Amino acid sequence: MLVFAGCTGTTSSKKNGYSLDGAFNGGNTAITMEFTEGQPPAKIRDGGLQPFTIRAMITNKGEYDIPQGEGHVVLSGISYDDFNVDEASVELPALRGVKKQGTNTISGAIQPIMFSNLKYLPQLPSGVHTQKIYMDICYPYQTSALISMCVSGSTLQSFDSDLKVCDVEGTRKYANSGAPVIVENVKQTPAGTSSVMIQFDIVHKKTSGNGRVYKSGSLDSYCKVYGKSVSSTDADVYENYVKFEVNTGIDGIDCSGTGSNKGEVFLSNGKTTVYCTQDTSNQEDYERPVNVVLNYDYFDRISKDVQIEHISQ
Repeated sequence: MLVFAGCTGTTSSKKNGYSLDGAFNGGNTAITMEFTEGQPPAKIRDGGLQPFTIRAMITNKGEYDIPQGEGHVVLSGISYDDFNVDEASVELPALRGVKKQGTNTISGAIQPIMFSNLKYLPQLPSGVHTQKIYMDICYPYQTSALISMCVSGSTLQSFDSDLKVCDVEGTRKYANSGAPVIVENVKQTPAGTSSVMIQFDIVHKKTSGNGRVYKSGSLDSYCKVYGKSVSSTDADVYENYVKFEVNTGIDGIDCSGTGSNKGEVFLSNGKTTVYCTQDTSNQEDYERPVNVVLNYDYFDRISKDVQIEHISQ
């Protein structure tokens, strides 16, 4: 089974009391995919003598709703002519993500995917040949994270710390929706007399050896990157890119030199840090949730060995 895992951070300061508990179900999982037992079978015959089916169960265990037709499952690693494959790509229906309703959790959508009437058409010289059959899945995904930000019209040191509403400097609480790319390690510091800096890491929590993050909109219906195989060097240049958008609800934000609240970053070794400077002039002292939205394409793969047995005719 493919399993892809968010988390909630805490702060040591007693002042930073904005609660994000229960905001999301969490976890680093998006889509899981698992072959149904016996589909494909462990052994088939050559010469087109044994039709068979490949079937897998697809489950959305993350919290993003995948729209109709935007995800695909693809057979790969085999000759489509040899295996009598009419169509190697199957379009996914809409897949509802996991939902939180108060203290209750509603599971995400489960969908069977099937490739039927496959046969191994060639004749083997003799014996048994082992063929690895791959099933790829690709889809757009989105992470929603909440960060607790301390807003203050004056970020100068307070002389009466007991009356502070929150701390403008220190680690901050955060929470992530269930997804394989999440926000971690959130910190806030003063950036002037009336501005603050929020910094956070964007991290790919890779829990499958085949899980890959690609530039949003780059994967096509055959799980290729702008028409190129995921194993190619052409595809490699689009790997590990994530779009971000930071919504504070306050004007005057500049994230990582973009002059705006959004941009695109490259994950080096599965991680990068975003820095956002927020103007807080003419603001009161209070805490507020900041929404960080991450968008990316995701690819994963499962495989199974099938033995092809020569049958003398």
